[in-house]
Amino acid sequence: MDTIGELGAVWGLADVAFVGGSLDGQRGGQNMIEPAAYGAAVLFGPHTWNFKDTVARLRQQEAAVEVADANGLERELLRLLGDAPRRSKLGDAARRFVQSQQGATTKTLNLLAAA
Repeated sequence: MDTIGELGAVWGLADVAFVGGSLDGQRGGQNMIEPAAYGAAVLFGPHTWNFKDTVARLRQQEAAVEVADANGLERELLRLLGDAPRRSKLGDAARRFVQSQQGATTKTLNLLAAA
């Protein structure tokens, strides 16, 4: 898919998701939280300055894989497609990461009310 606004409707169909804009060094990556929320095994390139905190947390949780270039993407994609347990482990970790981040609005309102 290469049209703005369409990906949100299809991430749930993916077992593996490559988050675009992260290989070319021009765009700084795209939102990897959407595919992670669906439990897809998330892949992205090294150029993710738009999502530094998210990338750091996904790495910390072992919930995504960073690839260096197009060749690395191909290798990791083939590896994941042939290794269902690893694919599931990554996807489950990604989903748990997103779930752990939920509730920010309620937490913020509670902190403001207590102040």
